[in-house]
Amino acid sequence: MNEKINIADLTLVTGIGDYSAHTACIMSAAVAKWRMEHGEELGRAIDTIDCVDSPIRQFAIAINDGKWWGSDKERTETLLPFIDQILNTKGSSELTQRRAYKCADYAIRVFLPMALDLKNPEQAEHIRSLPEIVDVHTAIVGKKAADAVSTGLYAARSAAAAGLYAARSADDAGLYAAAAAAAARTAAYAAAAAARTAAYAAAADAEAAYAEATYADAAGQAAAAAAAAADAEDATYRASHAAKIPTRTAALRLLTELCLMTD
Repeated sequence: MNEKINIADLTLVTGIGDYSAHTACIMSAAVAKWRMEHGEELGRAIDTIDCVDSPIRQFAIAINDGKWWGSDKERTETLLPFIDQILNTKGSSELTQRRAYKCADYAIRVFLPMALDLKNPEQAEHIRSLPEIVDVHTAIVGKKAADAVSTGLYAARSAAAAGLYAARSADDAGLYAAAAAAAARTAAYAAAAAARTAAYAAAADAEAAYAEATYADAAGQAAAAAAAAADAEDATYRASHAAKIPTRTAALRLLTELCLMTD
């Protein structure tokens, strides 16, 4: 007889978790549910399953492990309802590509402006007004804009480190620059993978695997941009947990949108 657990009784934690201890991350909880529904042995906790698209898996794990949770209880209550949405999201390579672009769009036009809002609201609004990232061209436009922000902020950080400004300004500039750099990398990953797969329409398995991994990297960088934005908010509000909630809310909205996308 297969071992069973009640998914609703799981506590979501950082890392993969341990089914025997009734702990899991959002992805290993999804794996457990899928195994039990399909009559498979529960086995050990893992966070990989073929029916979940790679950008969704990568982004879900990053949200699960983010520093914006006040407790495991808060993480569990918020993320457990997403399990059904995450399962069975694997589709065509085109769908994976669209999801990567969605991650890039959020990294550039949502998370980066959130990091900039209190430091440079005019720059934040400029970034928000960029065209939606839906293809290689718009991804490159977004990357260039984020690169420009990152370059300027690192320059400010260097000046602060040289003693022209307070040390706190140097720390803050580094956080904002990290958000910009992660946003730029997200757009770059999405653009590079799309361009590469477009150039090889009759992609071999190795080419498809490359694209899949690269799109997952894009999702990971979108999560990094969100985390850096949350840290920048923390810097402004002096490490208040509540300050991270707006960024976390946006990240959860992105996860929802990724799951709702279909072929």
